[in-house]
Amino acid sequence: MICASLMRETLEILAAGPENPEEEDEGGRSKVSLVWLEAVLPLGIIAGMLCVMGNAQYYIHKAAHGRPKHIGNDMWDVAMERRDKKLIEKFSAASHN
Repeated sequence: MICASLMRETLEILAAGPENPEEEDEGGRSKVSLVWLEAVLPLGIIAGMLCVMGNAQYYIHKAAHGRPKHIGNDMWDVAMERRDKKLIEKFSAASHN
């Protein structure tokens, strides 16, 4: 009995809707429609910090190694880099003689 009466009262309250419909400012726009802007600032900060961290990694690697990081280096790329390094060393040694 108590549960049925509480449920009935709850349904009546929900059916009545909010006491104050969306309030409007002087321009006639709803104040509730701009609530999503509250989430934009933290999301912007997070996105900005991700960009800063990525650029920091890029420039630190470039400063340490003299060139940007090669993405997706597999065994073939490593072998070609070794071969190129040997060829350049051999060529520079031959040109000095």
